[in-house]
Amino acid sequence: STWRKHARSLYQYSILLDTIWNTRTAAFLPYLVRNQNKNMNIATQTLLTGTHRPNEEQNYLQLIDLTLPTTSQFLDGLYIDPDSCDIGGYGSATSQFGASVHRRMYHDGGVMGAQYMPGNPLLIASNSTNTNTYIFDWSTISHTKEPNDLVRPTCPYPPHALADGATDEQKQRYHKRMQEIRNAHKEQKKWDQRKGKGQHSLALNGNNDIAYSLSWSPVKDGYLAAGSTGRVAVWDISQTSRDAPRVVEPTLKFEFGSPINDSKFSHCSPFMLWVTLANGSVARCDLRDPSSKVLMHMDNTAPISLALSPINDHAVAVGGEDGCLYIYDERAMGNAVMSPRLHDGDVGTIDWSPFRDGAIVTGGQDGFCSVYDVVSNKQVFRHAAHVTPVTDVRWCGQDAYAGMISSCDSETITVWKPRDVFWEDVASK
Repeated sequence: STWRKHARSLYQYSILLDTIWNTRTAAFLPYLVRNQNKNMNIATQTLLTGTHRPNEEQNYLQLIDLTLPTTSQFLDGLYIDPDSCDIGGYGSATSQFGASVHRRMYHDGGVMGAQYMPGNPLLIASNSTNTNTYIFDWSTISHTKEPNDLVRPTCPYPPHALADGATDEQKQRYHKRMQEIRNAHKEQKKWDQRKGKGQHSLALNGNNDIAYSLSWSPVKDGYLAAGSTGRVAVWDISQTSRDAPRVVEPTLKFEFGSPINDSKFSHCSPFMLWVTLANGSVARCDLRDPSSKVLMHMDNTAPISLALSPINDHAVAVGGEDGCLYIYDERAMGNAVMSPRLHDGDVGTIDWSPFRDGAIVTGGQDGFCSVYDVVSNKQVFRHAAHVTPVTDVRWCGQDAYAGMISSCDSETITVWKPRDVFWEDVASK
């Protein structure tokens, strides 16, 4: 309740999706549908997620529609409780706001990570627990046929416990509601037991174990890299035709003597691929040369995550096992420009802002997300809505929601944006 009371002072937006599946990824697709009416300005964005369910349970790639106001116009006229800071009271949120699954795709194995292709967002790549990497064309998956023909049944809210001396009518209503819950659980179980063959368009061979990193080239359409144990495989699917084999072998393999923690394509060079290794090394691969070049070795920590700035061609961010964020200039990789400690434990995921030069967000093993401003060398905001390690964190690329961030742990997805005043505070110091 304390957090709720102060949330309005902290966030422009803060939405929590309590998922019924484990997930390791959540990212905005580059689509925005505006729905303007006389009362409010609202828009629908799409989140890409995937399930990570155990054993033989069915897994899915999922597109979730998230509908939100683009301005505060709707909220301005609502009553704000002075004690709890709740806006409008129970049930005041319009039914036009919310989240719903737009499309599901059968996925073979649990989803380890997923990304859309920058040059063609209809194509989605995913890593699987069965060691394969898959390509999906979600435009070919019907939203009216299986697995999208039926919505997972919802369960009614449980009734209040019967009080001593409850009337027969109250008992009757109580038992009726409990029966509705039992019936809903049966229908949910039937829905959860549905299974289907993976609906991928291509299966990419070449990983020698489960791949934990995945990266599309932002400048060379169709090039995709995935990093597994000691190997980074690179595929070129740009020339793949409808008549080509559905199983694709890698175009290149870069072999290392250490597990791959992360791999990212350069934003400025079509041939450069960066890699972080569990042995403490940061390497750079040239697609024109099957060899790789170790740029540096981090003696005091292992590099876990990696991100290359889309705005500053020379800015490289590395998340350390020690909880520090290391910022480098690629022209002089030996010494970090700065190395603030932002987390307790691994910095597992990093993303640079596509709008603000020097803004970066990190997700840690400690369950926190940190927004950092490299220009001023100051922490802007700390997001504390997760209770387990953050597995993915991404900025939104839409102008209408510039500064919005998605983050996820094993059980929840949060979509949030710090209030602009925090950036003003940083700029004034």
